[in-house]
Amino acid sequence: MNSIIVSLSKLTSGGPSTFISRFSKYLNNRNIKLLFYGSKSKASAVLVISGTKKLAWLIYNKMSGKKIVQRLDGFQWKHKYEKVSFIYYLKCQLINLNMYIIRKYIADHVVYQSAFLEKQWNRDFGMVKSDYSIIHNAADQKFFDVKSMRKKNPDKNIEEKYKIICVEGTFQNDQVTQGMLNAIEQNVLQNDKIDIVELYGNNRLLDKSKFNLDILNFKGEVKREEMHKIYLENNLIFF
Repeated sequence: MNSIIVSLSKLTSGGPSTFISRFSKYLNNRNIKLLFYGSKSKASAVLVISGTKKLAWLIYNKMSGKKIVQRLDGFQWKHKYEKVSFIYYLKCQLINLNMYIIRKYIADHVVYQSAFLEKQWNRDFGMVKSDYSIIHNAADQKFFDVKSMRKKNPDKNIEEKYKIICVEGTFQNDQVTQGMLNAIEQNVLQNDKIDIVELYGNNRLLDKSKFNLDILNFKGEVKREEMHKIYLENNLIFF
């Protein structure tokens, strides 16, 4: 059986781990085993999700003949447009530098999540000689069953209302997040067909006093295996 090793040590909360947990199922169907950082088993390729602090390990694997594949979404940019502390600014710059080094000097193949992101990376960080692909994020229609999400009210005289959920790894206390949530609030107030918006994700950093909690129901973090049921109980989903 062929094997791929990922730069993560284990599954945690957040987008990268969710991607890996689902990706591993499809690899198994193709008789490919997914290994985590630290595994002693042999692998033919290394998958890096955005970036990794394990640069020495990554270089060792490349010199050992393994193919290095980097999956990229966006990069840090809000720190350049908002007033932030010097420490936070430096952290964002180092995260971008880490991804830049892997993309330019280590990766044999780069996977971008969209053509827009590929253009953004080339514009802000320059072109690279490595091969690349554009693979959009997608949803398993067996997992997100749209038909089963539509709730039917037995009383035809009562107009059906919709419940929307918003899923985010971490709700940051920044202008972009606040603007998004304010826009959701306004749309709900202007649309009498929407009942409530439930928000799932880490919201400990968010100042919730700035929002209408009668409209935005912050549910917090939920175990990954419980999300399927939540998806099926709602009408619309935002990520």
